[in-house]
Amino acid sequence: MDVSLVGNLTEAPEFAGDESKARASLTVAVSESYRTAEGTWQSGETMFWHCWAWGKRALAIRDAGWVKGTPVVVQGTLRANVWRDRDGQTHRRTVVDVRAAGLDITRPVPASVVQRRQETLGVGEDRTHAWDTPPAPTD
Repeated sequence: MDVSLVGNLTEAPEFAGDESKARASLTVAVSESYRTAEGTWQSGETMFWHCWAWGKRALAIRDAGWVKGTPVVVQGTLRANVWRDRDGQTHRRTVVDVRAAGLDITRPVPASVVQRRQETLGVGEDRTHAWDTPPAPTD
């Protein structure tokens, strides 16, 4: 089943492996909001989704420099993860295998994430609002 999650990271993503077998683990907190009969916004229950990214996707998440609280959009496939611990107890967790992930640009992004992304892309100054300043005249 395909899902799209829009929420915030509960912690910075964790990484394992190397360039050839990279894995990223992240948890996204998703809260639904709704408008009451009086017209005010009310937050619903928060759900926490464990997500796994592999290979190039994991490396891209690592290079993005995401931190706790980063607003993200994650698209992927729901999967039931079942395992037995050392005591023989069976555990189940629903996880999301990440197909695509990125910043939710409709909400404020932490400055450290913007700076890290600029460094990764080799970008100099922040040109987010470059259109606000006319270009310098050329001779």
